[in-house]
Amino acid sequence: MLSATVCKFGGSSLADAECFRRVGDIIRADRNRRYIVVSAPGKRSAGDIKVTDLLIAAAESAGDERRAPLDIVRAKFRAIARELGLETPEAALVELDAAAAAGRDAAASRGEYICARLMADYLQLPFVDAAGLFVFKSGVLDRASTYERLRDLGPRAVIPGFYGADPSGNIVTFPRGGSDISAAHLAAAIKARLYENWTDVDGFFTADPSLVPGAQPIRCMSCQQARLFAYLGAGVLHYDSIAPAAEAGIPLLVKNTFSPEAPGTLICSGARCETPCVAARRNGCNTYLLSAANLNAMQLESALAALPDGSVRNGIFTLECHEDMLKNAAQALHAACFG
Repeated sequence: MLSATVCKFGGSSLADAECFRRVGDIIRADRNRRYIVVSAPGKRSAGDIKVTDLLIAAAESAGDERRAPLDIVRAKFRAIARELGLETPEAALVELDAAAAAGRDAAASRGEYICARLMADYLQLPFVDAAGLFVFKSGVLDRASTYERLRDLGPRAVIPGFYGADPSGNIVTFPRGGSDISAAHLAAAIKARLYENWTDVDGFFTADPSLVPGAQPIRCMSCQQARLFAYLGAGVLHYDSIAPAAEAGIPLLVKNTFSPEAPGTLICSGARCETPCVAARRNGCNTYLLSAANLNAMQLESALAALPDGSVRNGIFTLECHEDMLKNAAQALHAACFG
């Protein structure tokens, strides 16, 4: 198992048939990429709706209100299969009604399940259902039982992320974004050489580039810094996905599916890079918490001068900011950090 790479592909990387082709090219480019964890298809455009959101909406509805989102999900998967020349997984699509009736977790998991079935067919690799791998007891992952099952995987596999099952066979999901967590535990269990997390950005930046156009990529960072960034609101990785790989000494590489030649961000236990960062997370309907971490005393002083309503605690600068002012505040804070 030491030569194996675990690859996780997020929803934006799997939104349509063209995305599937791109993912296939990435996997075939490196024979070490032997374990593939997939999310449910994400948005194809700004006005689109994620498959998981549609499935949750169906679980929370009934009658005609339930039928509409499920029909959209079926159409998305049928289009992907048709454009790739694959057989449509009709049995799984028909079973969506029963999954929606069974509750939120059962419904939400079907996006990953069907996506993995299609990806396995497309890559001509074995499909392994996550319900038989990730064991939950009282809503909590049983790591010992899960790792024992993961270590019994064959030499290659495509696995749905985001969910597992309890001893009675009921589907249990991780938090949203949990496919990151699934892949991290898989990498730790098999002692992978590398965990690649493929998404739609070039890795971590000193700030969200959509807020701060001058933000710089971070090529290497420590596990502690990555967890701090995730906690502050950098949505590149799920917070709970970093520890399993870090504890097992597995380096984590964040890569861009749409720009695979970009170096990405390497996260590993031995890294000593502690670059300052600016991150924001929603704090209410129209407000955000804007934060900056890893600042020296001079940078903290500059931040307070630029945004005097902010506060500093444990070396982290924080400001509550209205959505209308977020970009200006983020740019001012980033400038205070980097000059």
